[in-house]
Amino acid sequence: MNRLSIALVLASVVWSKITFAEQYFTGFGLSEPNYLISGFNSSSHNTPMSTEGNNRLKLRIGVYYRVLAFKEDRSGLYLSYNQNSFWKRADPGTPFLDNNYRPELSACLDILRWITGNEDLYIPKIKAFVSRESNWAKGSDYRGYDKIGGFLEIGQFGKTEYYASFRCWKNLNVSSNNKDIRNYTGDAQIRIGYWYFNTNRIVKWGTSLDLRFNLDSSDITSVATSVYINPLAGKNWKWTPALMAEYYYGTAECLLYYKARTNSIRVGIAFM
Repeated sequence: MNRLSIALVLASVVWSKITFAEQYFTGFGLSEPNYLISGFNSSSHNTPMSTEGNNRLKLRIGVYYRVLAFKEDRSGLYLSYNQNSFWKRADPGTPFLDNNYRPELSACLDILRWITGNEDLYIPKIKAFVSRESNWAKGSDYRGYDKIGGFLEIGQFGKTEYYASFRCWKNLNVSSNNKDIRNYTGDAQIRIGYWYFNTNRIVKWGTSLDLRFNLDSSDITSVATSVYINPLAGKNWKWTPALMAEYYYGTAECLLYYKARTNSIRVGIAFM
């Protein structure tokens, strides 16, 4: 598992180098910001970013590839992979507290662009998806469930000046170890973002808000707000990392301890 995570980190950096400066759509890239952050948690529980007062690292990897194109636009069939890894205290044998994996298959359709050929990147897209989220742990530590759902998306996260999406899903094949996980993950998500670019279409700074909740009760399960700053945007380099600061409050960030509530401020480095 350690070698796999290292390999994924290296792959993420390579893919970031290829796609970070691309303002317009490509069939291969990052499905969301890839980052390595660390922060402090006010909770006394064994939550993702803190154990007994110690700060902890969190790694996120998210990539996509279009395996089938319906037309010469963003419509098509996509395969994506997302991973969240949480470090615990130094332990050469088992350095990770938990690794959460989410492979996903989705179909995307540009609504008006499909009909008119309009080139506007802000024309909405409709997506349907199926995914499996699990931590591949053994015995009572195993957590996992399938998702099937859809979402409406406007713009591209980190690629267009404005971005907004609404996603909802239904849980299937829920493990007996996490039967009530919907109460902590929610079944809907609203995500918005704004990005300021330089003349070479490199992000100088940006901000995003990610809100998850339950549709039937409107109870908010988690909220994350992030700020990204690229101090090297004016260097005209093809690829540069961004500084990132995030505030996260909510449950189910880490599958192993999905009931624990995280209240944390983190900083680190991100690739978009």
